[in-house]
Amino acid sequence: MNSKKLFTLIELLTVIAIIGILISLLFPAMAKARAASESAVCKSNLKQVMIAEYNYAKDNNNWIFYFRRYHNWDGWSQTVLNDHYLPKESPVMRCPSEAPYTFVNGAGYGRSDVIQWWENGVRVQKALVRKWDDPRDDNWWGHFLKLDTAVEPSETSFILDSWDLVSESQQHWMFNKNRYGPALRHLKRANASTLDGGALGRTLNDLRDKRWTRAFVGSRGNYELVDW
Repeated sequence: MNSKKLFTLIELLTVIAIIGILISLLFPAMAKARAASESAVCKSNLKQVMIAEYNYAKDNNNWIFYFRRYHNWDGWSQTVLNDHYLPKESPVMRCPSEAPYTFVNGAGYGRSDVIQWWENGVRVQKALVRKWDDPRDDNWWGHFLKLDTAVEPSETSFILDSWDLVSESQQHWMFNKNRYGPALRHLKRANASTLDGGALGRTLNDLRDKRWTRAFVGSRGNYELVDW
């Protein structure tokens, strides 16, 4: 008589069910770990971008740029690349939690238009500061910020995760509030570099406090628009 015990159908189904439960518990944890890893890479990217910005400021009397016009429109990212403060198609120019990005229009991070600074001892908020003293030719002008006039630089977002509602892509322009906005793609946070060289995650409440009027929640091209 064969004493070898075989699995019954019920036992086999029980084992399969247990494996399924373990997998269902494991996948969300793995997804969360992946999201946390991508967020860390994104913050590292933003810090490297700020290093490039600081190097530009060091070479330009402490002015940091938003965008400039020199025969054509240049966003902050095109200026960083064209002036060789970062290599062309540098991977730090896009968020790892977004779909692959082509560098036709610059970077996959946007610059903030809600920055406060001191003007004649008064705390003011405007979108941009204009500087006119580039000697190359009359076709040049730009918008810049003097670093040492910023209010609360450790809390002031400068370059951050962004999304363009019209082109459905990451975008470095952020001046049209009806079209562009921060993208909360890291566990419902938008990563942002700060003017002191750091990087942090911004929640919807943070963005409301910083006077943004809309944001996008999601990742990899799938976003929900949030207005308030």
